[in-house]
Amino acid sequence: MADVGTIIMEHEVDTSRLIGALFEADDVGAIVRCHYEAERALDFVLEKLTDGRSKRTKGWTFANRLEVCRMFGVRDMWTAPIQTINNQRNDFAHKGQLLIEDQQILDLYHQVRRIYPKFSDKFRLEISGRKLFNKEFGESSNREKYVMLASVVTSLFCSLPQMASVQKPNV
Repeated sequence: MADVGTIIMEHEVDTSRLIGALFEADDVGAIVRCHYEAERALDFVLEKLTDGRSKRTKGWTFANRLEVCRMFGVRDMWTAPIQTINNQRNDFAHKGQLLIEDQQILDLYHQVRRIYPKFSDKFRLEISGRKLFNKEFGESSNREKYVMLASVVTSLFCSLPQMASVQKPNV
């Protein structure tokens, strides 16, 4: 991917929801919170890609809305990680999974590295405020890793409209 410089996102990611996911008592709650933010990013991107006509997709499945992004030229390297977040949420919601597994982390990690090669085990998340957090990705629990990855995926995905205006052709 080309270096596009600093991108200022028009979409406001709800960091309090993602921080809540980080400190959630169980993996199910963390997955649901992360998925919610990923879905908000998807809806934002759809709104931008369709010049506000995405309201017609309300009620469509996550996968169908993501397919509309693909039809508008968003490449699979960008859609794969957000689709993975949806698939993993489905494992929790429909298959009764209770814990985030190592393979789920690896799958998402490799997809993040495809679009953000600088992401590594040395990636550090620091949160200050009422609750403190300061860890590298490599020393984190699976839940913490998942929240870090989902946060990066969500932030990168909702930046697509701004990147598309900087970098042509399709993102």
